[in-house]
Amino acid sequence: MSAASQQHPISMKFAAFGLVLFWLMLAGGPFLWTVWGSFKVQGDFFSKSDWTNAIYGIRTTIETGGPFTGQGYSGAWIEQEFWRATLNTFIVVLCTVTISLTFGTLGGYALARSGRR
Repeated sequence: MSAASQQHPISMKFAAFGLVLFWLMLAGGPFLWTVWGSFKVQGDFFSKSDWTNAIYGIRTTIETGGPFTGQGYSGAWIEQEFWRATLNTFIVVLCTVTISLTFGTLGGYALARSGRR
């Protein structure tokens, strides 16, 4: 095939790019909104009177002096000791990956040396 036959029309490229961009916004929107809200106080993020409080952080500014706060993270990681669960998860994942890679590599090496092709 020639290079000319493999080229796509510019409209097809824009349509594909637009669909991917739309999908990323649709899929990433809730995640980004949750990350944004994690730096607000509950009064802003769960406000029933005005949803824009979660954007501007009116209650957060009143309670903490700034539009963003890290109190939720310090409360979870330090006061509630979330770091222990994270450390336990890290240990389990590290051991599982190490064991899986070790047996997988040994099995692949044994198959390669077995003489069957």
